Amino acid sequence: MALKDESSITGESVHKAIRIGLIGGIFVLLISPFVHKGVDKAGNQLKQISNKSLDLTRPWDSFDIYHDLTTKGIQQFVADHKSTLKQSA
Repeated sequence: MALKDESSITGESVHKAIRIGLIGGIFVLLISPFVHKGVDKAGNQLKQISNKSLDLTRPWDSFDIYHDLTTKGIQQFVADHKSTLKQSA
């Protein structure tokens, strides 16, 4: 599929996929467009991720980075790490 620009594909993101091939004993980079249609396995449209404008001159610790899944992930990581430190009986 030939693409003129990203704006020609509504609701789809375009990326360049880079593959390394060996042709005649020479390594060659093959760059081809990759199109993601923005649908899940059932064909349902994925939700749009909203962007926020951030003032990147602010100190890093002034940003609210809290999320329930981040907290759960850190707790699971700590539990997994502690389980590796337990001595077997």
